Amino acid sequence: MSKFIFIDIDGTLLNEERAIPDSAKKAIRQAKEKGHKLIVATGRSNRGVIPEIRELGFDGYIFSAGAVVEYKNQTVYKKTMNPDLIQTLIKSMEENEIGYILEGYKQVYYDPRFLEYLLQNMPLEDLDSDSSRFQPVSSYKHGEHDIFKIAFFAKDVEHSKAFEATMQDCTEIFIFTHQHVLGDMVNGEITNANINKASGIKHLMKHAKKPMANTISFGDSLNDLEMIQLTQTGVCMGNGTQALKDVADDITDSPADDGIYKAFVKHGLI
Repeated sequence: MSKFIFIDIDGTLLNEERAIPDSAKKAIRQAKEKGHKLIVATGRSNRGVIPEIRELGFDGYIFSAGAVVEYKNQTVYKKTMNPDLIQTLIKSMEENEIGYILEGYKQVYYDPRFLEYLLQNMPLEDLDSDSSRFQPVSSYKHGEHDIFKIAFFAKDVEHSKAFEATMQDCTEIFIFTHQHVLGDMVNGEITNANINKASGIKHLMKHAKKPMANTISFGDSLNDLEMIQLTQTGVCMGNGTQALKDVADDITDSPADDGIYKAFVKHGLI
Protein backbone atom coordinates (compact mmCIF):
# COMPACT_ATOMS: atom_id res chain seq x y z
CA MET A 1 0.00 0.00 0.00
CA SER A 2 1.40 3.39 -0.96
CA LYS A 3 1.94 5.94 1.80
CA PHE A 4 1.86 9.71 2.08
CA ILE A 5 5.19 10.64 3.65
CA PHE A 6 5.44 14.09 5.26
CA ILE A 7 8.95 15.39 5.94
CA ASP A 8 10.05 18.50 7.82
CA ILE A 9 13.08 20.36 6.44
CA ASP A 10 15.29 21.94 9.11
CA GLY A 11 16.76 19.38 11.50
CA THR A 12 14.99 16.54 9.66
CA LEU A 13 15.79 16.53 5.96
CA LEU A 14 18.72 18.94 6.39
CA ASN A 15 21.64 18.14 8.66
CA GLU A 16 23.50 20.63 10.88
CA GLU A 17 25.44 21.85 7.83
CA ARG A 18 22.11 22.70 6.15
CA ALA A 19 22.70 20.01 3.53
CA ILE A 20 20.66 16.97 2.48
CA PRO A 21 22.54 13.75 3.28
CA ASP A 22 23.04 11.46 0.28
CA SER A 23 21.29 8.68 2.19
CA ALA A 24 18.14 10.83 2.52
CA LYS A 25 18.20 11.59 -1.22
CA LYS A 26 18.50 7.87 -1.91
CA ALA A 27 15.61 7.06 0.43
CA ILE A 28 13.34 9.64 -1.20
CA ARG A 29 14.21 8.45 -4.70
CA GLN A 30 13.56 4.80 -3.83
CA ALA A 31 10.31 5.63 -2.00
CA LYS A 32 9.02 7.46 -5.08
CA GLU A 33 9.91 4.45 -7.21
CA LYS A 34 7.79 2.34 -4.85
CA GLY A 35 4.81 4.60 -5.53
CA HIS A 36 4.73 6.53 -2.26
CA LYS A 37 3.82 10.24 -2.21
CA LEU A 38 6.45 12.52 -0.71
CA ILE A 39 5.36 15.82 0.85
CA VAL A 40 7.48 18.58 2.40
CA ALA A 41 5.93 19.91 5.63
CA THR A 42 7.84 23.00 6.70
CA GLY A 43 7.62 26.25 8.58
CA ARG A 44 9.46 27.85 5.65
CA SER A 45 7.65 29.92 3.06
CA ASN A 46 7.44 28.87 -0.57
CA ARG A 47 10.48 30.94 -1.47
CA GLY A 48 12.40 29.54 1.49
CA VAL A 49 12.49 26.03 0.02
CA ILE A 50 15.87 25.76 -1.70
CA PRO A 51 16.30 24.33 -5.23
CA GLU A 52 18.18 21.29 -3.89
CA ILE A 53 15.00 20.20 -2.12
CA ARG A 54 12.72 20.86 -5.09
CA GLU A 55 15.01 18.83 -7.34
CA LEU A 56 14.08 15.71 -5.36
CA GLY A 57 10.65 15.78 -7.01
CA PHE A 58 8.31 16.07 -4.05
CA ASP A 59 4.63 15.53 -4.83
CA GLY A 60 3.44 18.35 -2.59
CA TYR A 61 4.36 21.05 -0.11
CA ILE A 62 2.95 22.36 3.13
CA PHE A 63 4.46 25.84 3.52
CA SER A 64 4.44 28.39 6.35
CA ALA A 65 3.54 25.80 8.99
CA GLY A 66 0.26 24.84 7.31
CA ALA A 67 -0.91 28.18 5.89
CA VAL A 68 -0.29 27.12 2.27
CA VAL A 69 -0.86 23.60 0.95
CA GLU A 70 0.03 22.40 -2.55
CA TYR A 71 -0.33 18.96 -4.09
CA LYS A 72 0.63 17.95 -7.63
CA ASN A 73 1.12 21.59 -8.64
CA GLN A 74 -2.33 22.59 -7.39
CA THR A 75 -3.02 24.97 -4.52
CA VAL A 76 -5.18 23.01 -2.10
CA TYR A 77 -5.44 25.60 0.69
CA LYS A 78 -4.27 29.14 1.53
CA LYS A 79 -4.93 31.18 4.67
CA THR A 80 -3.54 34.71 4.94
CA MET A 81 -3.09 36.72 8.12
CA ASN A 82 -5.32 39.70 8.90
CA PRO A 83 -3.51 42.82 7.57
CA ASP A 84 -4.75 44.98 10.45
CA LEU A 85 -3.54 42.42 12.96
CA ILE A 86 -0.17 42.37 11.19
CA GLN A 87 0.11 46.11 11.81
CA THR A 88 -0.63 45.57 15.51
CA LEU A 89 2.00 42.83 15.67
CA ILE A 90 4.58 44.99 13.92
CA LYS A 91 3.98 47.82 16.40
CA SER A 92 4.38 45.49 19.37
CA MET A 93 7.46 43.77 17.96
CA GLU A 94 9.18 47.06 17.24
CA GLU A 95 8.33 48.43 20.70
CA ASN A 96 9.88 45.31 22.26
CA GLU A 97 12.98 45.33 20.01
CA ILE A 98 11.93 42.16 18.21
CA GLY A 99 13.32 41.48 14.75
CA TYR A 100 10.89 39.89 12.34
CA ILE A 101 10.18 38.56 8.85
CA LEU A 102 6.78 38.81 7.17
CA GLU A 103 6.46 35.69 5.05
CA GLY A 104 4.55 36.04 1.79
CA TYR A 105 4.38 33.47 -1.00
CA LYS A 106 6.86 34.95 -3.47
CA GLN A 107 8.65 37.40 -1.18
CA VAL A 108 9.55 37.81 2.46
CA TYR A 109 9.96 41.20 4.12
CA TYR A 110 12.60 41.65 6.81
CA ASP A 111 12.99 44.10 9.64
CA PRO A 112 16.55 45.48 10.11
CA ARG A 113 16.80 43.92 13.58
CA PHE A 114 16.41 40.52 11.98
CA LEU A 115 19.69 40.97 10.12
CA GLU A 116 21.37 42.45 13.18
CA TYR A 117 20.48 39.51 15.42
CA LEU A 118 21.17 36.87 12.80
CA LEU A 119 24.55 38.26 11.81
CA GLN A 120 25.64 37.94 15.42
CA ASN A 121 25.15 34.19 15.21
CA MET A 122 25.54 33.24 11.53
CA PRO A 123 28.24 33.89 8.91
CA LEU A 124 27.25 36.44 6.28
CA GLU A 125 27.78 33.97 3.46
CA ASP A 126 25.11 31.68 4.95
CA LEU A 127 22.38 34.29 4.56
CA ASP A 128 20.17 34.29 1.48
CA SER A 129 20.22 37.86 0.21
CA ASP A 130 18.35 37.29 -3.08
CA SER A 131 16.54 40.60 -3.56
CA SER A 132 13.89 38.95 -5.74
CA ARG A 133 12.46 37.28 -2.64
CA PHE A 134 14.20 38.93 0.31
CA GLN A 135 13.12 42.56 0.68
CA PRO A 136 13.18 45.19 3.45
CA VAL A 137 9.94 45.63 5.36
CA SER A 138 9.65 49.12 3.89
CA SER A 139 8.63 47.33 0.67
CA TYR A 140 5.65 45.73 2.39
CA LYS A 141 2.40 47.54 1.62
CA HIS A 142 -0.35 47.22 4.21
CA GLY A 143 -3.26 45.25 2.79
CA GLU A 144 -1.62 44.77 -0.62
CA HIS A 145 0.72 41.85 0.08
CA ASP A 146 -0.57 38.53 1.44
CA ILE A 147 1.30 37.34 4.53
CA PHE A 148 0.94 33.76 5.73
CA LYS A 149 3.27 33.63 8.73
CA ILE A 150 5.62 35.83 10.74
CA ALA A 151 8.99 34.64 12.01
CA PHE A 152 10.43 36.65 14.88
CA PHE A 153 13.82 36.97 16.56
CA ALA A 154 14.45 38.38 20.03
CA LYS A 155 17.89 39.11 21.41
CA ASP A 156 17.01 37.28 24.66
CA VAL A 157 14.18 35.47 26.46
CA GLU A 158 13.11 38.57 28.37
CA HIS A 159 12.34 40.54 25.21
CA SER A 160 10.51 37.55 23.72
CA LYS A 161 8.32 37.15 26.80
CA ALA A 162 7.56 40.87 26.93
CA PHE A 163 6.36 40.78 23.35
CA GLU A 164 4.27 37.65 23.85
CA ALA A 165 2.64 39.21 26.91
CA THR A 166 1.33 42.11 24.83
CA MET A 167 -0.50 39.66 22.54
CA GLN A 168 -1.72 37.14 25.09
CA ASP A 169 -5.37 38.15 24.72
CA CYS A 170 -5.38 37.89 20.93
CA THR A 171 -7.25 34.74 19.94
CA GLU A 172 -6.64 35.15 16.20
CA ILE A 173 -3.03 34.00 16.38
CA PHE A 174 -0.76 31.37 17.86
CA ILE A 175 2.73 32.38 19.00
CA PHE A 176 5.29 29.60 19.17
CA THR A 177 8.81 29.97 20.58
CA HIS A 178 11.43 27.42 19.55
CA GLN A 179 13.42 25.76 22.30
CA HIS A 180 16.60 25.87 20.22
CA VAL A 181 18.32 29.25 20.18
CA LEU A 182 21.33 30.71 18.38
CA GLY A 183 23.56 32.12 21.09
CA ASP A 184 21.31 34.27 23.27
CA MET A 185 18.87 34.83 20.41
CA VAL A 186 15.35 33.42 20.71
CA ASN A 187 13.33 32.70 17.58
CA GLY A 188 9.69 31.91 17.11
CA GLU A 189 6.71 31.86 14.74
CA ILE A 190 3.35 33.60 14.59
CA THR A 191 0.56 31.87 12.68
CA ASN A 192 -3.18 32.12 12.44
CA ALA A 193 -4.85 30.23 15.27
CA ASN A 194 -5.54 26.56 14.47
CA ILE A 195 -3.10 26.62 11.55
CA ASN A 196 -0.27 24.11 11.82
CA LYS A 197 1.32 21.30 9.86
CA ALA A 198 -1.39 18.89 10.99
CA SER A 199 -4.17 21.11 9.65
CA GLY A 200 -2.24 21.31 6.38
CA ILE A 201 -2.04 17.52 6.21
CA LYS A 202 -5.79 17.26 6.75
CA HIS A 203 -6.45 19.59 3.83
CA LEU A 204 -4.07 17.66 1.58
CA MET A 205 -5.42 14.23 2.48
CA LYS A 206 -9.01 15.40 2.00
CA HIS A 207 -8.06 16.75 -1.44
CA ALA A 208 -6.29 13.48 -2.33
CA LYS A 209 -9.27 11.49 -0.99
CA LYS A 210 -6.99 9.19 0.97
CA PRO A 211 -7.33 7.98 4.58
CA MET A 212 -5.11 9.18 7.40
CA ALA A 213 -4.17 5.53 7.93
CA ASN A 214 -1.88 5.90 4.89
CA THR A 215 0.31 8.60 6.50
CA ILE A 216 3.71 8.77 8.15
CA SER A 217 5.60 11.90 9.20
CA PHE A 218 9.12 12.91 10.18
CA GLY A 219 10.08 15.89 12.36
CA ASP A 220 12.41 17.16 15.06
CA SER A 221 10.95 20.23 16.80
CA LEU A 222 7.82 21.29 18.66
CA ASN A 223 6.24 22.83 15.57
CA ASP A 224 6.09 19.23 14.29
CA LEU A 225 4.17 18.01 17.34
CA GLU A 226 0.64 18.15 15.92
CA MET A 227 1.86 16.51 12.70
CA ILE A 228 3.58 13.69 14.59
CA GLN A 229 0.45 13.11 16.67
CA LEU A 230 -1.94 13.24 13.70
CA THR A 231 -0.32 10.88 11.21
CA GLN A 232 -0.69 7.14 11.51
CA THR A 233 3.01 6.88 12.30
CA GLY A 234 5.02 9.81 13.67
CA VAL A 235 8.81 9.54 13.65
CA CYS A 236 11.08 11.89 15.60
CA MET A 237 14.69 12.41 14.56
CA GLY A 238 17.44 11.50 16.99
CA ASN A 239 18.37 15.16 17.32
CA GLY A 240 14.75 16.11 18.07
CA THR A 241 13.42 17.72 21.23
CA GLN A 242 12.52 15.43 24.12
CA ALA A 243 8.89 16.61 24.12
CA LEU A 244 8.53 15.39 20.53
CA LYS A 245 10.24 12.11 21.30
CA ASP A 246 7.76 11.57 24.13
CA VAL A 247 4.76 11.60 21.75
CA ALA A 248 6.36 10.02 18.66
CA ASP A 249 5.62 6.45 17.61
CA ASP A 250 9.26 5.91 16.76
CA ILE A 251 12.65 7.61 17.10
CA THR A 252 15.27 7.33 14.39
CA ASP A 253 18.83 8.63 14.17
CA SER A 254 19.81 12.20 13.30
CA PRO A 255 20.01 13.37 9.66
CA ALA A 256 23.80 13.16 9.78
CA ASP A 257 23.56 9.53 10.92
CA ASP A 258 21.23 8.54 8.05
CA GLY A 259 18.08 8.80 10.16
CA ILE A 260 15.70 9.25 7.22
CA TYR A 261 17.09 6.30 5.28
CA LYS A 262 17.13 4.00 8.32
CA ALA A 263 13.51 4.86 9.18
CA PHE A 264 12.36 4.35 5.59
CA VAL A 265 13.87 0.87 5.67
CA LYS A 266 12.46 0.08 9.14
CA HIS A 267 8.92 1.10 8.20
CA GLY A 268 8.93 -0.72 4.87
CA LEU A 269 8.88 2.38 2.69
CA ILE A 270 11.82 1.15 0.62
